[in-house]
Amino acid sequence: ARKIGLDPQVIDDASAIVGSDYINMDKYLLDLVRDRKYWESKRHEVRQKEKKLDSLLEQYNERLKRIGDEHRQIIKDAKAEAREIVQQSNAQVERTIREIREMQAEKEKTQDARRELQDFVTALQERKENEQKNRDDYIERKLGQLARRQKKNAARKGAPAATVQDNADSFRDGPLKVGEKVRVKDNGMVGEVVRVSARTVSVAIGNIYSQMPPSRPERTAGTPPEVLARTGRARRAGR
Repeated sequence: ARKIGLDPQVIDDASAIVGSDYINMDKYLLDLVRDRKYWESKRHEVRQKEKKLDSLLEQYNERLKRIGDEHRQIIKDAKAEAREIVQQSNAQVERTIREIREMQAEKEKTQDARRELQDFVTALQERKENEQKNRDDYIERKLGQLARRQKKNAARKGAPAATVQDNADSFRDGPLKVGEKVRVKDNGMVGEVVRVSARTVSVAIGNIYSQMPPSRPERTAGTPPEVLARTGRARRAGR
C-alpha cells in the first residue's frame, strides 16, 4: 500500500483494524515470492551449468575416443614398422652371411690358386735347376774328355799346347759379356746379361731387371756360341 502511494495514516488505521497477523502474512507472501524468484534463478543457473558440464563431458568423451583411436593407430603403425625393421634386419643379416660365405669361399679359392701357382713355380724352378745341372755336368764331362784328348795329342806330338782345361777355366771364370746366359748363385734363377759395368752386372730374369755384383751370377751352358767366341777371343788376346 505504501508503494502505491496511499496515505500513511490510512495504512496505519487499516493495520489497526485487520491486525498485525494479517500484515505479517502479507510480508511472508512477499518473502516467499522473493525466495521463489531466487531459487528459480539458482535452478536456472544450475541447469545452465549442467548443460555446460554435459557439453564438456561430451567434448571430453570425443577427445578420449579420438585419443584412443590415435593410440591404437600409433601402436599399429609401430608394430608394422617393427616388423618391417625386423624383416630388413633379417634380410641384411642373411645377405651379410651370404657375402661372408662367398668371400670365404673366394678366399679359399684364391689360396688354392696361390698354392697351385707356387707349386707350379717351385716345380718349374726345380726342373730348370735340374736341367741346368744336367747341362753343366754334360759340359764338364765334355770339357774333361777334350782335355784328356788334347793331352794325348800333345803327348804324341811332343809339343805343349793350350789345354781345354784352360778354355774351361776361361769359360767359367772369364768376365761376363752382354748376351750370356747366367745363373744367380744364391737363388738359382736363370737370366741373360744385358749390361756389364766395372762394379755391377744387369741381368734380365724374365721381365725383371736386376743389378748385382759380378760375383753373384755365373756363366751357364746356355750362352750363345757367338758370345762364347767373343769371350774366348778376348781371353786369348789378354794372354
